[in-house]
Amino acid sequence: MKLLEATPFKSGDLELDEDQLRNQCLELLECIYQEENRYKTFHQTGAHNETIQVDTFKGSNGWAGRSNTISANDYNLENVVEALTGCVYEGDKWKIADPTLHTYYEKQYMGKLVESFVILKGAPEPWYCVELNYNLGPLLKTRKFYEYVRVLPPLEQNEGSKVKLFGKESGFIVSVPADIEEIQQTLRSSDNPNLHSDSLLTDLQFSKEWVYAQYSSVESISYGDSQDLIWNMATASNAGGFVPSFITVLALPRTIAQDVPHLLRWIHQRRRLPKEVNKSE
Repeated sequence: MKLLEATPFKSGDLELDEDQLRNQCLELLECIYQEENRYKTFHQTGAHNETIQVDTFKGSNGWAGRSNTISANDYNLENVVEALTGCVYEGDKWKIADPTLHTYYEKQYMGKLVESFVILKGAPEPWYCVELNYNLGPLLKTRKFYEYVRVLPPLEQNEGSKVKLFGKESGFIVSVPADIEEIQQTLRSSDNPNLHSDSLLTDLQFSKEWVYAQYSSVESISYGDSQDLIWNMATASNAGGFVPSFITVLALPRTIAQDVPHLLRWIHQRRRLPKEVNKSE
């Protein structure tokens, strides 16, 4: 897989080897998080009215990144990891209970931006495929994304590890755009009753209701020496339609910086995260 190219993937091209994918994620983030790519620093307000510093970066090929630290003094970090990954801590390690919980939680804390999602069948496990419908505002049509997503649970570094990590313990969430032609073939042959009636492309629906868009993203969560949590995210996107690519690139750093308080406020409002997922929301 060539994550940095931010191009659509067919299901057969997805990386299945976990160690290989972890290292690919790390290489992409290291490429973007160069000092010469440093952009603006945004100061966001957290759930306890604390100020959170979010550093942003602008890389090549339209990529943007952000990095922030979440303090153990302000938040239950286990809840933060659970909300970002959908993983649960059992015994002495993080485990994936339901890989699609990541998408479910993301819809909750992103609010009205994510109108709905549907988990599609047929992705090579442990990847899953999701249809996402985004509301970008009253003047823009709904954006429909088809994405392959994979969660890599936080993993402790040890001497025999084949994986390089940011900190003592690192996990990743990878989202890449799915090949539209392959997805259309899957939808035409699917008997999934949860699929939207407008999932198949027609000229009428394309012109009046929604347009295809795509994004690539890699998130990492890691513990540093202070035991605080470091949350990094890099993304590149194509909004589709008549939105010029340079507008998307200009808006990305500020937009992704705002994700941080959205997540923290959502976690703060809930003592327990819901474990039951409605696959069509």
